[in-house]
Amino acid sequence: MTAIELEGLSKSYGNTRSPALDGVDLSIHDGEFVVLLGPSGCGKSTTLRMIAGLEQPSSGVIRFDGQVVNDLPGRERRVGMVFQNYALYPHMTVEENLSFGLRSRGETKAKTAERVAEVLAMLGLGQQGKRRPRELSGGQRQRVALGRALVGRPSVFLMDEPLSNLDANLREQMRMEIARLHSEHGITTVYVTHDQVEALTLADRIVVMDSGKVRQVATPRELYLGPSDTFVARFIGSPGMNLLRVPLGMLEGPEHAASPVTVPAGLVPRLRGCGGGEAVIGVRPENLHLDDSSNGVGLNCRVALVEQLGTHLQVHLTLGAPLEDMALVAKVPVGRDLRRGEIVTLSFRESDIHLFDTTTGLRLAERPHEAADRSFALAGRGGAASPKQMGEVGEAC
Repeated sequence: MTAIELEGLSKSYGNTRSPALDGVDLSIHDGEFVVLLGPSGCGKSTTLRMIAGLEQPSSGVIRFDGQVVNDLPGRERRVGMVFQNYALYPHMTVEENLSFGLRSRGETKAKTAERVAEVLAMLGLGQQGKRRPRELSGGQRQRVALGRALVGRPSVFLMDEPLSNLDANLREQMRMEIARLHSEHGITTVYVTHDQVEALTLADRIVVMDSGKVRQVATPRELYLGPSDTFVARFIGSPGMNLLRVPLGMLEGPEHAASPVTVPAGLVPRLRGCGGGEAVIGVRPENLHLDDSSNGVGLNCRVALVEQLGTHLQVHLTLGAPLEDMALVAKVPVGRDLRRGEIVTLSFRESDIHLFDTTTGLRLAERPHEAADRSFALAGRGGAASPKQMGEVGEAC
């Protein structure tokens, strides 16, 4: 297989002020499955097309196994590409679609037929060889597109939103198919998507992109548990991480007694040391806990909306003054009887908090908490928690 290295890769179009890609550095290991994930227009498809040789970078270097391939035509890079719209020839049969590339390269008729039969069997299309694309289901057409990319035994497999045209059930089936193919053949794979489920379930590593830049490169677990900045924190997760911008003046001093927010005393100096007049505290929706009654260690929130999602409830909450412009989302178990307008108490563990710099948005380094099961809580106005109730926070930032 092939290792890929991108160094200072940039791409600009015409007179646009902002480049589509801006100085991307990325190393993809031999046999690795890497997913480029980000919102529309972030540069992920542009990156893929430059790896494929379909577009030329404005600057920067692309290497395959240490060899610079910037000037190497796409057909000589031994890449197989799957497009969003399948790009099958409608007048050709499945077998003819699969064999087209091999025949164009001068492969013998016998070897072409052997390889096509092998790929058809691999993808469970053995009975579909004589059919044309219009006679196939969406999932079958996607398999043909995968097969056409695989038939030439590529050293790099590139996929650009390959499942976006399929319904939910077919997407799940095709994710399993793609994962199986990679497990069995170990082809270096670069996969573009805006779907987090695809990224988190398929990737060895995920590259989160935004505005032509790489925000973070990490395994799915590392990405979820340790987002590098507030963009990644908000983007990863469904819904994304809750971020609270809390004025530090509310956390200590004479205003503290009337503050709607109470934190462990040991955390305040750490927040002060992070700079700025505010603290940005992040917590994921599944780590928020709703209590039936106020117990002095929670924030009184008002339920704005309850979404029934089958496996859980997704509860949208609003905060009271002076944080009324902030909103939170919590995931709670099915069975809770929550109504719009109801007041509930919110709390979460100190081990689940994430701290971010208010100016740069970057994550603040944290060291392991000594007491992971102690509660960090937002306290309702007039309901400050005692140090005994709150516990002492581990070192952060």
